[in-house]
Parts: sequence; structure tokens; C-alpha cells
Amino acid sequence: MKCAKTFGVDVLKHDGLWQIDGDCQLLQLERGVHQAERLKLGQGLRLEAAFSPETALPQDLARVWTVGSSRIRTPDHFATLLEQRVIEAWLTSSVPLPGGSDSIVSIPLTDAPETMHLMVRRNLHQQPAIAELVASLFAQHQQQPIRLQSP
Repeated sequence: MKCAKTFGVDVLKHDGLWQIDGDCQLLQLERGVHQAERLKLGQGLRLEAAFSPETALPQDLARVWTVGSSRIRTPDHFATLLEQRVIEAWLTSSVPLPGGSDSIVSIPLTDAPETMHLMVRRNLHQQPAIAELVASLFAQHQQQPIRLQSP
């Protein structure tokens, strides 16, 4: 909320969702700077995933990634979080919607027992932190299947 005044925007809660009113250009630039810093330092990266209770994130990932589990689980919501650089990745069992944003890519991780995709901004999918996340999630899934909660 303190940042809102600095960036000349209003932050309001409408129907349980935070909404930003005003010119968001400075806020978007700030988010880009913070994302670049998280990637450069390899810490504080944000992964959105509704893991089931029996799924544990490997320790090496837990040191680098902060896992969130939004109560709003619609593809549009997560696409917005990715596009606005609020999160770096979204792990989902949903099949990516055709005709989605060109700025977001789907990285297939698993086929069985359920399909799983890691969704990231197109300009991030070549980043070492994303490659390490994909490799670690794949290895984890081979040992003990990763399960996500149903929406």
C-alpha cells in the first residue's frame, strides 16, 4: 500500500480481489526490476502451485522458490500474474488453453498419473533457474508423483 502512493496508483479490494487503479507503468517497471533481481540472485523466486498435502517440495527447490497457493485458480488469473511479473512460474495440471497469451509458454513436465505443465513468461523459459526447476520437478516426480489439489 505504501508503494501505491509512490507509483501514483490506488489499490482497492473489489469482490475479494486486489485491483490497481491508475497508470501502472511505473509499477510494472518496478516489478520487472524485482524479477530480474530474484533471477540474478537465484532466490525468492515465486512458484504458484496448489500442492496436495502428500507432495513435498524438494529442499533444494524450497531454498530458491517461494510457493504460493492462490485461492483463485483460474487460468486467466495466473496468466495475469505471470505477465505482470508477480510470479515466475505456475505449475498446473490444467491443459493450457489454445490461443492463450503469446508471452507465456507451457513446458510439459509429466503425462502420468496426471498431465502437468509449468507455465512461464516466454522470456524466462531459457533462464537457468527455470531449467533447474523443471529438472528438479521432473526428478521429484519420478521418485514420488507430484500431486496438485483440484480447483
